[in-house]
Amino acid sequence: MTGERITRGRMGRVDQLDSDFKDLLYGYLRSGLALTEVRRRINGQLEAAGQEPLSYSSLSRHAQKVERVAWRVRKAQEMARALRSGFGADADDDMTAAMVRLLQAEVLETIVRLRDEADTVDAETVNELALGLQRLARAAEISAKREREIRREAAEAAAAEAKRQGLSAKGADALRAYVAGDIGA
Repeated sequence: MTGERITRGRMGRVDQLDSDFKDLLYGYLRSGLALTEVRRRINGQLEAAGQEPLSYSSLSRHAQKVERVAWRVRKAQEMARALRSGFGADADDDMTAAMVRLLQAEVLETIVRLRDEADTVDAETVNELALGLQRLARAAEISAKREREIRREAAEAAAAEAKRQGLSAKGADALRAYVAGDIGA
């Protein structure tokens, strides 16, 4: 998959469609219909609404762009599955941290690509990307905090039950530390 083409700033015909028509078009594309059939169906809907039909070339260009994005999403999902299988008991925390790192790398790659294409990156784009990273990092932090809290509560419950079942205070404390993740396996 190669980089995006540089255009003269014009929106493609498909990008100009109302969201209802875009949703319909994407449904047709996902259904696996041949592009000629997708075009026939969407153009029937557009013409019924009094709008200009899509040309085969504009539809084809857009379908290729959508497929490139879908390909990247599939690749990211494959990477996530591979990463998840490589982690042990802390898979959720480790997975979240790995995804944050992957997305940070993707944002940096996007900035570099935008800079190469336009020789500059506008402040609004950088701000939006930075805000996205900030939100992602915050979500990872919240997820990790929630995981620690769940482990702590489970550890307290396990230790209390162990004591109730006759385990010594020292044994219950060791169990609590183990379930909370404070000591290794």
